[in-house]
Formats: sequence, structure tokens, C-alpha cells
Amino acid sequence: MQNRSSPLLRLGVVGCDIGRSRYGAVLAASPELTVTALLDTDDVAARAWARECPGKPPVFTETEAFFTDPARMDAILIAAPLPERARALKYALRSGKPVLCEVPLTSSLAETRQVLQEAESNRILLMPALPLRFDPAVLHMTLMARDGHLGTLRQARCDWTYPRDGVATAERARTLFEYIGCQIIDLCLQWFGGAISVSADLAFPGDPRREDMLATILITCTQGQVTLRLASTPAPQPAERLQLIGSRAALERVAGTCVASPVPQLSRHAPGRPAEPVLYSQDASGTPVAVARRHALLHHFALCVQGHQQPQLHPADIHAAQEVLAAACLSHREGIKVSLPVNAPHAPRALPPGTL
Repeated sequence: MQNRSSPLLRLGVVGCDIGRSRYGAVLAASPELTVTALLDTDDVAARAWARECPGKPPVFTETEAFFTDPARMDAILIAAPLPERARALKYALRSGKPVLCEVPLTSSLAETRQVLQEAESNRILLMPALPLRFDPAVLHMTLMARDGHLGTLRQARCDWTYPRDGVATAERARTLFEYIGCQIIDLCLQWFGGAISVSADLAFPGDPRREDMLATILITCTQGQVTLRLASTPAPQPAERLQLIGSRAALERVAGTCVASPVPQLSRHAPGRPAEPVLYSQDASGTPVAVARRHALLHHFALCVQGHQQPQLHPADIHAAQEVLAAACLSHREGIKVSLPVNAPHAPRALPPGTL
């Protein structure tokens, strides 16, 4: 993961439920990283993960105690539940340590802006966890687009579906919407520039007309259009379909139940020609794609902490994505197209409790 001459990177982790589920396998397979402290209000969950970590790192249930001795950590991974992240970020930034934080960073744009200002004023590395940027197929799509293989970019269509059991409650649906929405919107803003306006339709529980629909978001950007659709499905596994459309050709990435292969498939579509498979660099070890892209994210973060790379992910990136989600919420609630930026000083969270 890191330069061979670099020392072991010691990582303190805040939030063991999300942290273990998303990063446990990655950290276990990364000898260049070691977890040296765990913080979670759930002592049982934290100790269960600590037993799996080399050296059995100490477990803390109080934030103040965790940050009492920051010398035990070189960097901090914040994977706490969303309502707890603003407080965790406050302590982490005051410790002076580099921070990798799950997205959204906080529950509101106002809080996120405050966090960004504090990180900037104290010159602290604050990196949003956006692993979709490191997906091998997505990286190849971006490279082909930049090299002009698609012509002028015009549109992106993003269809993500998830098993119904995983979004059976409003809280689960809201968490999925916020997390996946940030990932996809951030990627599309990299392709099409800043968002100008947003229109959205979000699902309500018990509405028979929208049984499977979670969200449909239409985003007008400075250089193109984005359509994002999140839905539930009776299929046991999630599915992803991402289309990047240009004036000359389009690229399509499909993964999950969309294809038989466990590896995302990439194809090129041009008018009047059959679809052509596109080969791209893949992990030959057979590592699941979700694990591979989080490994790449941690790899990049570690190199940035050690001064070997410049950050590719910036706080402003996640602020822009969160602003689109806030605009989507306003659009649904008011039934209007919302122009950006969202200037309300206390703009609502991306999806308020009870929206779904």
C-alpha cells in the first residue's frame, strides 16, 4: 500500500459498526496499516473488532479519552453514524491528525461548512471517503472520456438497485440514499462540472405507485446532464448500471445482478455499431470490487499522510455533493426545480427523517 521505506501507518478508528463492515477486510489484508485505537459507544462491537486486529488495540467508549493521547495515532478514520460525525470531526481536527471521514461528513450543510473552515484554517488533511472514484472501471471511463474517445460529454445515467430487505425501513433507506448519493453525485460532478439546478422525486412509505423507487434526481451541470435513480428490487444482490454518454459514443459499466461475472463489465456503444467490450486493468487476485476500491482509497490516503502523493479527494468535493442532496430534498418537498448554490444558512440534511 505504501512506499517500502515509509513507516507503518498507525490508524485510530472512530465507529466500529460501519468501520468494520466497510474497512475490516481491507485493513486485515494491509500489513502497511495497523489499527492502534478503536472508539465506539458499543463496547461489545468495539472489543469484537479489537480481537481481530494485530496487537489487540485499546478500546474506548468516550470520545475525550480516545483523543487524550493522540500520539498513539498517525491518522484517524471516522466511520461513526452520521449524527455523531460532526462531534468526532471536531475532536479529530483539534488533535491535528489527518482525517479520512465517511460521507456525508455531517448531517447538514451548515455543519459541513464549519468543519471545512476549521480544517482549512488549521491546515489539516481532511479527506472524504469516496471509493467509487477508485473503481478500476470508473477510472478507465474517466481516462477514455478525457482522451476524447466519447466526443463531447453530454449525459450520465446512473441506476443503482438494492435488495428490498436492505431498505425496509426509512432509516436504512435514508442512510443508503445519503451514502450512495454522495458517491455517484461526486463522480458525475467530476465529469460534468458544478451543478446548476436539481429536480428530484423521493419515495414515501406505503405509496403503491412507487413501491420500488427510492429516489430519482435530475441534475443540470455546467457541462451536461445527470440522471440518478435509486430503487429497491426483489433480487438478493445489488446492481449498478452507469452510462457515460458523449457526442460520438457512450460507455456503460454494469455490475452486480446486471451481469453474470463478479467483475464489473465495461462496454462501448457507438451509433450504428454493435456494443464492444472494453478491457481495463483489474485486480487479478479476485478481490471483490467494493473491497478493491476501498483498498485503493486507503492506499491513497496513507500516501498523502506520508507526503508521497497530493490528495485527489478534497473537502470541497463532498460539500458540492451534499449540496446537491440538500437541493434534491428541497425540490421534492416544494415540488420545484432548485437552483444552486443552496444559500439557506441552515439548509436541511439531504433527506430529513420521515421523508422516505
